[in-house]
This record gives sequence, structure tokens and C-alpha cells, in this order.
Amino acid sequence: MNTPVEVIEHEYPIVVEEQALREGSGGDGRRRGGLGLRRAYRVTADETSLTTMLERRVIPPWGIAGGADGLPFRVTLNPGPRARDLRGKETVRLSAGDLVLIETSGGGGFGPPAERPAAAREADRREGYAR
Repeated sequence: MNTPVEVIEHEYPIVVEEQALREGSGGDGRRRGGLGLRRAYRVTADETSLTTMLERRVIPPWGIAGGADGLPFRVTLNPGPRARDLRGKETVRLSAGDLVLIETSGGGGFGPPAERPAAAREADRREGYAR
């Protein structure tokens, strides 16, 4: 869901530390797939639980007519040295200070990437669309 940050922080013991587009997540193609989203949640209370119920974690959104696949969904607990990737269907206990990073899937591209104009490809690189 795309619940506003203010609602999340008011209703749950978490602080949203990041909300951004997921750079490079859209599949390449004559028409690029759309970018997914990144949201990082910092847990502020012990004895909190998280249940993941998501699809497209293993099999990415596919490209069509020669387009490349988008990146799959990813949920990471405590990115960095203590990182743990969560499964698509899982319940975990969280502690105060834990960070949960959710990265939604990017869309698959349409058409052969070689057919994308050079100027558009350069703009993709500048704007964070290209991997």
C-alpha cells in the first residue's frame, strides 16, 4: 500500500527514514519499465512483528517483445553487515532499532533495448533509470 508517512508513523511504532524511487529497477527496452519504490522503516519498539505477503520476489516482472525483466521485489532486514533477506511469505520478530528496507518490483520493458533512441538512453542514465 502507499499509505502516507504521517499515517504510518502515527499508527505504528516505526519511523519512515527513506522514501524514494528504486533506481535501475525498471526493465530495459524500447519503452522502459517503470521504477519500483524504496521505503525504509526504523522500528521504535521491542516485540514488534512483521509479516510479508508479497509476490514477484523470485520471478521478476517480465519484459515483453524483447524487453528486459524488471527487478524483483525485495525486503531486507537490517541492510549492511547484519542483512537478512526476507521471504515472500514470512513472519519475523523485530526489536527497537531494526531497519526494514522494502524495495518494490520494477516493471518489465517493452521491445528490444537496441531500438531505444541514444538520447533517451543517455537521459535514462542521468536520471537513474538504467542499471
